[in-house]
Amino acid sequence: MPELDMQINPFMVDALIELIEAIMGNLESVLPGKELIPEEDEYLSSYWVRSLREEQEKDCTALMHLLRDRRFGRSPVQVKERDAEAILRSCSALRLKIQDSLLRDIPEYSLETGELQVKALAPETQRGYACYLFLASVQALLIQELDPEAGDL
Repeated sequence: MPELDMQINPFMVDALIELIEAIMGNLESVLPGKELIPEEDEYLSSYWVRSLREEQEKDCTALMHLLRDRRFGRSPVQVKERDAEAILRSCSALRLKIQDSLLRDIPEYSLETGELQVKALAPETQRGYACYLFLASVQALLIQELDPEAGDL
């Protein structure tokens, strides 16, 4: 069972949870597989979107369960493998949404390399960037736990 050991201030986690919850309510634009939905069949399209939303909600629930665990950020937390995969998917969706909204003016290269002047960013953009980095760290740690041969990400 993967174990997530991440040291982070509980107050920071609370602030990140607040932002994540706000973003979670608006994730439809990053539904995985949305581009494959057949628009010509309204019934199938409606069912498909509803199914994708439900799966994404389950993924986000797994992430929120982890973040609300009293041990998270203080001591190692064991994560069921199926939950780890759901957490990875929700982190990806949230990072995409953050990138498309709060970080839309920052080039992707700068986000991935960290080559930007954080202090020069607006406070809301700084907050989005901190959340983006946090979610990336959760992903990297989980991937390392799931596949130790993956190396440094």
